[in-house]
Amino acid sequence: MLTKKLSMAALIGVFLASSGLFAADIMNTHFDGDALNTRLGRYITNVSNLIPDSTSLQNVWSLAPETNGPWFGAGFNASFTFYAQKDVSRLTKDANSFTSSRNLADFPEAIPYLPGIALDFRAGISRLDVGFCFMWIDDDAFSEGMGTFLGEGNHFSYRMLGVDLRYVLVKDGQALFGIGRGLWPAVTLQGGYYFTWLGFGISAGDKERVNAQFRNDTLFFSLQLSKKLPIITPYLGMKLIFSKTDSEFDWETHRPVVAKGKLYPGGAHYYSGIDEGEFYTYFQFSGGLGISIIFPHVITIGGVYNVVTNHFGINLSVRAIFGSGVY
Repeated sequence: MLTKKLSMAALIGVFLASSGLFAADIMNTHFDGDALNTRLGRYITNVSNLIPDSTSLQNVWSLAPETNGPWFGAGFNASFTFYAQKDVSRLTKDANSFTSSRNLADFPEAIPYLPGIALDFRAGISRLDVGFCFMWIDDDAFSEGMGTFLGEGNHFSYRMLGVDLRYVLVKDGQALFGIGRGLWPAVTLQGGYYFTWLGFGISAGDKERVNAQFRNDTLFFSLQLSKKLPIITPYLGMKLIFSKTDSEFDWETHRPVVAKGKLYPGGAHYYSGIDEGEFYTYFQFSGGLGISIIFPHVITIGGVYNVVTNHFGINLSVRAIFGSGVY
């Protein structure tokens, strides 16, 4: 009798051990779909906060040119908008971990930075000018750089259209109340609108993929001070931004996945639906230098800091300005 009990105990022990190994094997070969949705939700929020900082870095001019008639300028602008500085190294490490593991369970909660390249145009007369810029970036434009935080096999699309109106409140050197002629900086007031569409497609091997899309509307108003000096034109500014982002994402896996307490052993496809965002308010400080070489203000180098999100951005613009007596 004792022998039978021992044998039964041994069988039960073997069964429990094998069950534990089976459960452990399942845990090692599937991921938590709800946890992934949570991470993607944070990713959507964090990227949505990067977009207005990135778009507002485009078409930044150091100074409104002074001319004897109509003028026109055109060029290109390159920018990088960085996530909160204290998190950049961690996010880069998380992105590299995701790239190495090719596992959706390691999907990062944000991207370390968002690059942009835009063409811009501006034309004006007297104190008033209007600006236009657009961006059209696909996979090939940043294929090498994108790999550092999106991984191999990714797809990246960035579209932006923007228009703004700028008015010179105070001309450079203009006397105020009869005082300080030649000393006061130029003061410009600017308002504009940017429409942005941004899309990511990320594959983790042959079994898993994630797609995310963003549609952003941004309104901004800015006040800028600049002072023309020999060769350089330093400027300082502040910008009030109202931004709204609609988003959607989906993911697919052929591995076992658990979602809402249910196991899908053959994998699953999840679609979030369209999340219509609300308008949020941001506030930026900006500063930089315009450099005159051959053409006036041909190079603009600047940076911005968003006090709400702690994002930091840098931009470099190269332009040519034409007009009657441009200086």
